Order: sequence, then C-alpha cells, then structure tokens
Amino acid sequence: MRSDASRIFLGQMSKIVLGGYSTLLSVGETEWLDFHIRRGSNPRLLQLALRDCKNKYRNGPSCGRKRWEECLRGRYLLRGVLDAASAHRKNDLAVNVTRFGKPVISGEDLYVSISHDGTYVVAAVAEGIEIGIDLQVPFEVSPTFAKRWGIYIPQSTGSDAARMLAAEQWSVKEAISKVRGSGIVDLPHKLDVANERRGRSDGINWIKLDSNNAFGLAIAYMAPTSAVVSA
Repeated sequence: MRSDASRIFLGQMSKIVLGGYSTLLSVGETEWLDFHIRRGSNPRLLQLALRDCKNKYRNGPSCGRKRWEECLRGRYLLRGVLDAASAHRKNDLAVNVTRFGKPVISGEDLYVSISHDGTYVVAAVAEGIEIGIDLQVPFEVSPTFAKRWGIYIPQSTGSDAARMLAAEQWSVKEAISKVRGSGIVDLPHKLDVANERRGRSDGINWIKLDSNNAFGLAIAYMAPTSAVVSA
C-alpha cells in the first residue's frame, strides 16, 4: 500500500490524509475487474457487491446490462477497499444509496465514493470525513461546453494537453458535486479550478491527484452531513 501518495497507480491501494482523516482509494481497469468477477476470485466480495447493486437497482440486471456491469465493477472494487480500510469492523455493512444515487453506509462514520469512466474505475473509503471522488478520461471540449461548465483551456494548448486539462477540471467539479450529494445540479460550473492543484469552495476542500496523465482524478471532502437513504 502506498501511503500519502501524491501519484495514484493502477491496481495499488493508496492512502492519503484529508483534513487529518485517513482515506484509502484504489483504481482498477474494467478488464481486470471483469476477469475477477467472472472467475469468482473472491466469492465473499462478489456476493456483497451483488447485494449492494441490488440495493441500488431493485430489479437487478433488468436496469440494463451497461448500468449493471458498471455497478458491479464499482461495488466489487469498493468492497476490497472497505476491507482494507475497516479491518476492525464488521465488513458486511450494506452500501445503500440516497435518492440522488450517492452511496452511503448508514449508522457508521465510514464514507464512500465511486467513479468510473472509459476503462477505469476508482473507489474510495474515508473514516470520519465525507468524500467525493471522480475519474474522467481526457476528452475534447467544445467552446459551448467550456463556457457552460467553466472549463478553461489556454488557446495555445496542444490538443492532448487540452483534453487532459478538461478531464482534470471536470473531475474536480464532479467530486465537489458528489460531496454535496445532489448530482449534476450542484456541479460548481462557475468555479475556476484550472490553475490550482488544490482549493476550497463553499466549505468543500478539493485536490487534484496525480495519475501520470492517464486521466483526471480528483477528491473532495468536508465535515460529515446527514444523508437520507432511499427506501
């Protein structure tokens, strides 16, 4: 496990400290996760992940194959991080969702977040502090999109660098909205995060994590707030 890592590596558990609280996260590739899910490499994690996905999609795989597979990958990875983060706890705690789809663990001071894009998935677990994590693969930004969502790309920037800058900025905005817990409606579209590696917005701290230019990856955090779990 990498401790207090500024750079996040695929397939490795990383530990970072946010506001004095320990947070564990892991990034996996979809092909690797699919292999272990199909093989049943860890039956216990798979059963818990299946239960968590049924908590999110009550009708199971009928939600659609893509959504179900994305959910299963994310929950499977999350369960592995939960095991590492809370070895002293009962680790069959249910991961539910709020009415906005935010994953939560009721009655515990554990906070979780999941993100997936392209061929990557990331899961994070924090104890005592609310978090939101987001991963975004590089993408092209139209002037209209950039203006609407506050994505700032210098005119002289090359195409590859511009795509990466867009991914980094979007991941910060998504991470903040995940902490707020109300979905894209709460995405801070006017917030300029282009030139800083970390910052604070309306009581929420955010950090851009280093993925060695593979994708945009950001985590946001704040003191816990109560969340309403969907029935």
